[in-house]
Amino acid sequence: MIFYSDRETEILELIAKGMRNKEIANHLSIAEKTVKNHVSNILKALQVNSRTEAAMKAVKAKLVQSIALPIFKIQSPKPILTTVIIKP
Repeated sequence: MIFYSDRETEILELIAKGMRNKEIANHLSIAEKTVKNHVSNILKALQVNSRTEAAMKAVKAKLVQSIALPIFKIQSPKPILTTVIIKP
């Protein structure tokens, strides 16, 4: 798994932390369209179809330390969105 740039590796780490494109763009002071282009390159390089798959594959390959995945707790009467951290 090879990325074309250090920026794409940085963006993958932010994806793994659960950040959305707009948040990544603001964090890195770049255009959201630029982030979308990098995300497309990352998905292609990792041969996956989603950001979640990319994050999970990156953890398995030790490209990032951990990931934050949103989950829903359905035991309560009203579903609650929470986050689970997955480490290798």
